[in-house]
Amino acid sequence: MKIKALFITLILFSLFLKADQKVYKILVFQSFHETLPWTNQFLKGINNFKNSTKQSVELFLESIDYLRLKDQMNSKIWEEYLKNKYKNLEFDGIIIESSFASVIFENFSETLYSNIPKIYISNTYIKRKKNIIVYNGFDNDLAKKSIELAKKHNPRLKNIYLIKTQNMIALNIEKSLLKQLKNSNLNTAIIEDFTLDKLKQKISKLPKNSAVFYTVNLKDKTGKNFIPKDFLEDIAKNSPVPIYSFWSSYLGSGTIGGYMRDGSVIAQNSLQNLLFYIKNGYFKKIKPIYNPFIDYEMLKKYKIEENLNPEDTIYINRAVPIWESYPKESFFTVCLIILLLLLLLLFFILKIRNDKIKKMEETIFLQSRQAVMGEMISVIAHQWRQPLNSIAAMVQTVNIKYLNEKLNDGLMEKFKNDTMKQIRYMSHTIDDFRNFYNIKKEKIDFNIKDELEKTIELIEFSYIKKHIRIEKSNFQDFIIKGYPNELLQSFLILFQNSKDVLSEKKIDNAYIKITMKIDNNKCIIIFEDNGSGIQEDIIDKIFTPYFSTKDIKSGTGIGLFMAKTIIEKHLNGVIVPSNTKVGAKFEIRLFSDR
Repeated sequence: MKIKALFITLILFSLFLKADQKVYKILVFQSFHETLPWTNQFLKGINNFKNSTKQSVELFLESIDYLRLKDQMNSKIWEEYLKNKYKNLEFDGIIIESSFASVIFENFSETLYSNIPKIYISNTYIKRKKNIIVYNGFDNDLAKKSIELAKKHNPRLKNIYLIKTQNMIALNIEKSLLKQLKNSNLNTAIIEDFTLDKLKQKISKLPKNSAVFYTVNLKDKTGKNFIPKDFLEDIAKNSPVPIYSFWSSYLGSGTIGGYMRDGSVIAQNSLQNLLFYIKNGYFKKIKPIYNPFIDYEMLKKYKIEENLNPEDTIYINRAVPIWESYPKESFFTVCLIILLLLLLLLFFILKIRNDKIKKMEETIFLQSRQAVMGEMISVIAHQWRQPLNSIAAMVQTVNIKYLNEKLNDGLMEKFKNDTMKQIRYMSHTIDDFRNFYNIKKEKIDFNIKDELEKTIELIEFSYIKKHIRIEKSNFQDFIIKGYPNELLQSFLILFQNSKDVLSEKKIDNAYIKITMKIDNNKCIIIFEDNGSGIQEDIIDKIFTPYFSTKDIKSGTGIGLFMAKTIIEKHLNGVIVPSNTKVGAKFEIRLFSDR
């Protein structure tokens, strides 16, 4: 039980810490619909970081959906849209993803969000401020490494074909490539002003000592729109030479890969840096982020040796052992199996321990019932005394009538009826005792008020003899499902506990007051006495098994432990001890599922 309590405490503590954190509201303003590969990759990355960080982040996603809405939604419309939609919300930071979104957002950025930190992922000009940082994504080093990789793959490489782009996102890449190619010994040809079909024909006829560099193409000269990844896949099908590109989201569409930017990594770094600014008041220095990505199937298609790739190459479509592909996941899987085995072992240990605890509780339960039985037998002795006296008096009356020859049928009938009435009363008392002693382990619906009144009826006379008054307040019906005899036993224990204290201390005008309160599906039963209360230094110990303030002849220390066990384990309730100004108070809370 202590281990379970520790687990629950740790879970509640972690939830408390999470609830206590500030939730950072981040607007993500995107260029394209989330179904497009780069945007989808970007969103996965930003959500992965959000879910892994200890900081609480709430994302608000907006997309200008450039391919579909570019002619319908201008900067002014977007400004009004954002102003109205988020008029009651204050963002902690903003990420503007891609150049198209940056151009639109920059027009109203200072009007709506002047003091909010912003990260632009853009190749367009953005006015810098302390709370603005720009990831332009590409630099000359990336272009240089991409060309060097192509030369390693094909030592006889002579020609580079660059598919011209009109896309503002790709213009910076194209510019860097042309600068690097100008200083190389490679022939450079720019393919432009093409239709898709003409481009496919040209690519299919390229000589073997060539390579193609592809940036971004959203349409051909006819104005037909394309998804860049689908465009690449179409031209790569019949290409006799490798096609290099610059975004990992293109992998799997015919490109061999190359030095690439990964949308997921950029998204994670962007959100991480934005949260860093919110906390520290400045951005971390930006470093270009790119890695060599290679499609293994394309590597084999163009018969390029694997050892020509950099050591830190990230492969896709490569058959490798699962522990190499997913080292962290494999490690965690092994750890999980070990943990499951340990938990299984712990389960059996706890089961053996719980079985022992259960047996101990059953023993204590039996001892408790035997202790209460003494009180019950005393009650029965009292309840039988009066009817026995009555029967004896009736027998003497009948005998006198008989001796005086005044006995008749009417007197005999009355004698029979009166005698049977007293015998039935005595039999009812025995039934009450038997029902109390025989524990029924099947839960039934019962009325708490009935059990309280039954308990008081059983003990009231013996308490009167001790000059202890039992007061009832606000008794009312309340039905629960459980074990009525066990609840009755708990009531008897609390009564007996108060009676012992009141008798021992010889309290004047002694009383035990029982109050019922109903609150929706909750019933509160309050036991109060004027026996001067429980000592504060032991109030936390009174439910401990075998703990008692009485001498060894008067108490076993199992009564209150048993009452708590019955109420909290068997009836899913709560019992709370405290002190009033004049005595002890026990509050029992029981719940109905009705």
